Amino acid sequence: MTKTTNIDDIGKREELEESLELRQRLAELGTSFTTQRQAAAEAEEFHKYKALFDNITDLAYIFDTKGNILYVNKAFEKLTGHSVDEFTGKPFAPLYGASNLEKANSFYTATLNGACPQFELTFCDTGLICEYKSQPIIDKKGVVVGAMGIARDITEQRQTEQALRDSEDRYRSLFLESRDVVFISSPAGRFEEVNPAGLELFGYDTKEEFIAIDIDKDLYDAPETRAAFMREMDRYGFVKDFEVYLKHSSGERIIVSITANTVHDHNGRVIAYRGILRDMTGYKQLEQQLIQAQKMEAVGKLTGGIAHDFNNILTTVMGYAGLMQMKIEKDDPLMSNLEHILSATERAKKLTQGLLAFSRKQIMELKPVNLNSLVTEFEDLLSKVIPEDIEFKVQLSEGSLVALAESVQIEQVLMNLITNAKDAMPGGGVLSVCIEDIDVDKGFIKRKGFGTVGGYACLSVSDTGEGMDKAIIDKIFEPFFTTKDVGKGTGLGLAIVYGIVKQHNGYIDVKSAPGRGTTFKVYLPTVDMVVEESEDSHEEVVLKRGSETVLIAEDNDELRALTRESLEGCGYTVIEAEDGLQAIERFKEYKDSISLLIFDVIMPRLNGKESFDEIKKIAPGVKVIFTSGYTEDILDKKLVREEGVNFISKPVSPRELLIRIRETLDGKLAMNG
Repeated sequence: MTKTTNIDDIGKREELEESLELRQRLAELGTSFTTQRQAAAEAEEFHKYKALFDNITDLAYIFDTKGNILYVNKAFEKLTGHSVDEFTGKPFAPLYGASNLEKANSFYTATLNGACPQFELTFCDTGLICEYKSQPIIDKKGVVVGAMGIARDITEQRQTEQALRDSEDRYRSLFLESRDVVFISSPAGRFEEVNPAGLELFGYDTKEEFIAIDIDKDLYDAPETRAAFMREMDRYGFVKDFEVYLKHSSGERIIVSITANTVHDHNGRVIAYRGILRDMTGYKQLEQQLIQAQKMEAVGKLTGGIAHDFNNILTTVMGYAGLMQMKIEKDDPLMSNLEHILSATERAKKLTQGLLAFSRKQIMELKPVNLNSLVTEFEDLLSKVIPEDIEFKVQLSEGSLVALAESVQIEQVLMNLITNAKDAMPGGGVLSVCIEDIDVDKGFIKRKGFGTVGGYACLSVSDTGEGMDKAIIDKIFEPFFTTKDVGKGTGLGLAIVYGIVKQHNGYIDVKSAPGRGTTFKVYLPTVDMVVEESEDSHEEVVLKRGSETVLIAEDNDELRALTRESLEGCGYTVIEAEDGLQAIERFKEYKDSISLLIFDVIMPRLNGKESFDEIKKIAPGVKVIFTSGYTEDILDKKLVREEGVNFISKPVSPRELLIRIRETLDGKLAMNG
C-alpha cells in the first residue's frame, strides 16, 4: 500500500482534496518514469493532472532518486522568481545553497527511505521560507522511484512571529530595566507581577516575597489613602499622577506617584489593575528645599534693606555718642552713661551684622583660617558661658584644616550653636565640639541631598539635651522662630548661623529626635593654604589731628553733619556735597586744596564710584574713602569692589573714621580707584 502524507493543514478543503487526489494519482503514475516506454504511454494522463497541479497556490515538485527536478508547478515561478524551465531536469541542490544543502539532502534521503518528513527550508537567494511535506513515489513493484511533495510559503508567518518575539523582548527589557515600578495587581489586593524596580524601591529581596504582601495592610500608610485610590479607580477606570504615602519594608514612608488603569474581561468585569509607580520622595525633598530657599531669600532681601536704614541711624547714634566721649573728661559722671550708650550701639551693630549674615549680603573679607587654632583660642571664652553641670568636650582634627573664612563670623556660629546646646540641657549633660576632615563624594551627596565634590572641614556641635521633632527641625533656621519663652530668645541665632554658613559657601545639617539630643554639623570647604600667624597689637592707636581739606559726599543730612563735626573737631577743613553731581562741582571749585574724598557709595543722580571716576579724570592721584551701609550685592554693582579699594562700612564710629582718614592721607593704605 502506497504511503501518503497527512495533509490536514494544507490550503482550503477543496484544494486539499484536489492535491490528495493528485498525489495519489501521481503515486500511481510514478512507475511510469522508470522506463521510456511507460512514460510515453501515460503522458496523456499525466498532462491532464498537470493542469490541476499547476493551478494550486502551493509549490508542488517531483524529484527522481538522483535529486534531479522532474517537475515543478507554476507556483514555483511566482514564489522563487525562477522559471520552471530553468530548473527542470537539473539537481535541486542550487536552490538551497551550501548552508541549507546538508539539511535538504537529509530530508530527501529520509523520503527515499520511505519516510514522509515535514520540515522548513530557506531558498538561498530569495530568503523565502517554505514548509515542506514530502513523500516517496513508489511504483507497482514497490520500488521507490522518486519523491514528491508540496511546499507552502510561510515567510510572512515567520517574520510576524519574529517581530512578535522582538517586540516581546523590547517590552520585557523595558519592564526589567525601568527605574519606575511597573506592576499588575488583582482586585483582591495582591500583586501579580512587578519589575525589579519595585523590589528595590520597597526593600524586598525576591519577587515571591513581594507578591505575598497584602497591599492594603503592608503597603499603604493609611487605610483612607487606599480607599481614596480605589474610589478614583472605580469611578473613572484610571488614575494619573495620584500621590500617596506608601511603606518601605523597613516601615519608612515613601512618597510615590501612581498612574494606573483597570483591566476588564469580555463581560466588563474588573480582573486586574496595571500601572506605574514613580518614587517622588527625592523630588519632594528638593521641592521643600526650594520653597525654603525662596522663603529665606525673600526674608533675606527684607532684612538686608532694613539693615541699611538701621546702619544709617546707628551711625548717627554711635557717632554723636563717640564725639561726646572724646570731648568730656574720663572722670565726668556722664562718661558712664556714654559708655552704656556705646555698648548698646555695639550690640546693635552686631545684630545688624547678624541680619546681613542671614541675608547672605554682609561684606566679608575671607582669609585662610586654621579651624583647629580658632576653636582652641575660642575655647576659654566658650567654657565661661557653660555651667558646671555640663561636661564640655573638644576634639580637634589630626591635621590642620584651613578654610577661607572670616574668623569672627565662624566664632559667632560656634557661640550661637553652643548657646542653643546649653539651653537644651537645663538639667546638665554633655556638650561636644568636634572638627574632622570630610571628603564629600557623590555617595555623600546622594545620601545627604547637598554638597559639591571636594574636601570639607566638618565642625559639629552636639548635646545630650531635649532634642527636637521634625516639625521644629523644619523651622529652626527661619528668622524669629524660637521655642524659648517670651523674652528669652530673639529667634535670630540659628537664622544668623544659616546665613553665615551659606555666605562661606558651606552647608549646615541637623540631626535630632525628642529625648535623644541634637547635633549640628557645619561643612566648610577647605583650601590648601598656609595660615600666616600674626601677633595682635594691643596698643591703642593714638588719634592724630590733621589740617587737610576733605570733600564729603553724603545724601543723608544727619550723617553728613556728623562727619563734618567729627573732622572739624580734629582740625580738618570740610567741604560738603549732597550727591554725586554736586561732589564733582565742588571738587572742580576747590580742586587745588582738596586732599581726600569721603564718598557714600549709593547717592542720587551719580553714585560714589561714578562721581569718583569723573574726578579722577581731573586729578588722577586723588585719594578716596568709600562708605556704605548697603549690602554686598549692591556694592558689587555700584562700586565694582576689588582688592585694594579703600572702603569702610557703616556703622562706623568717629574714632574709626578719623584713624582711617589719617592712614589714607599718610599713605599707609594702598588705594585703587
